[in-house]
Amino acid sequence: MSLQRDSVGFLELAFLSTCAILPGSIYLVVSRNAIAYAGLAALLAFLLGAVLVLLNVNSIYQFSGRASSAGGFYKFVEEAFGRRAAEAVGMAQLWPNSRLS
Repeated sequence: MSLQRDSVGFLELAFLSTCAILPGSIYLVVSRNAIAYAGLAALLAFLLGAVLVLLNVNSIYQFSGRASSAGGFYKFVEEAFGRRAAEAVGMAQLWPNSRLS
């Protein structure tokens, strides 16, 4: 299964990656404990997290130009490190999601 060339642009990938990663960062904003203990440093931590998310989006965007596939991270890791590493990443992604149900 492969994607057609240029079917996913930078904005689509940026929003998809941000929507996948950013919800975990929201705990820094809404958590009273983080603000109570860290004060303004909690804001700094959130901003640093946003910068790290943007770096992650950029790296995914750069690599997706070389390995365009609907397989996502599994396919990226498979092309870079082989099938065994890709299977480990696939299982690592499934494990937390299976605990949520």
